[in-house]
Amino acid sequence: MLRKILYIATVCLFTSAAAFAQNGTLSGTVTDAESGETLPGANVLIVELQRGASTDTNGEFTVENIPSGEYNIRISFVGYQNFTQTVQINAGQTTEINAEMQPGAVGLDEVVVTGYGTTTKRELTGSIASVSSEDFEGVPVQNTEGILQGRAAGVTVTTTSGNPGGAFQVQIRGNGSINAASEPLYIVDGVQISFDQQSNLTSQSPLNSIAPGDIESIEVIKGASAAAIYGSQAANGVVLISTKRGQAGATNISVRAQTGISGATQRVDYISTEQYLDFVVKDLP
Repeated sequence: MLRKILYIATVCLFTSAAAFAQNGTLSGTVTDAESGETLPGANVLIVELQRGASTDTNGEFTVENIPSGEYNIRISFVGYQNFTQTVQINAGQTTEINAEMQPGAVGLDEVVVTGYGTTTKRELTGSIASVSSEDFEGVPVQNTEGILQGRAAGVTVTTTSGNPGGAFQVQIRGNGSINAASEPLYIVDGVQISFDQQSNLTSQSPLNSIAPGDIESIEVIKGASAAAIYGSQAANGVVLISTKRGQAGATNISVRAQTGISGATQRVDYISTEQYLDFVVKDLP
């Protein structure tokens, strides 16, 4: 009886060892492609088996007991693009992968830039009107505020004076107060711009120092979300202005010229001196 038990145990041991010998191991290191630093906590997944592991503090990982065959390996880490590679797992061997992760940028179609950060569209409760540089490219605009005229829903832009460089009156969803100011809050590249509280005839817009061609986009935040982000000073809405910045690549030079001719209109035909004297003499007694 004892011999039978020993025989069965021996057969099971060799069978399990043979089965284990048909499996392979996957190991490797995950690093940053730019700095070369290891990335601890990266997720390594064998797509076909839905099995995987996470990298340790040294950026290394090991997945054991993988059946031999060809598999797709996907490595992901927050802030980086997914790394995918097809590997062949052989029985009784260890396959190594050295993954270099490329930093990934957040998609602009998935986020909305707000006051002090970004948020997803589905989490944004307010309304935002956006005007990009493509919307006013080639349009003769002399003032930054004039860009919003007729291009943002719910925004009314009117001229306060005919003076060169005179400020515009901008109202978002109408006049919010009778006595208080109704101008929105202006933020240029994260910096608040203050306006001089002067009369409409003498006011000058500080936005005149920004050339319309240097503007990348303008976002207008409307509704209660503006006050929730910037406080009571944004009760009348917020205008976020983002200027253009340098980009990697070949140098690009663009030139645009604009000319115009102005002349007097509705000219009055004045009478001469003789005609005036004749007119006065006729009325003398």
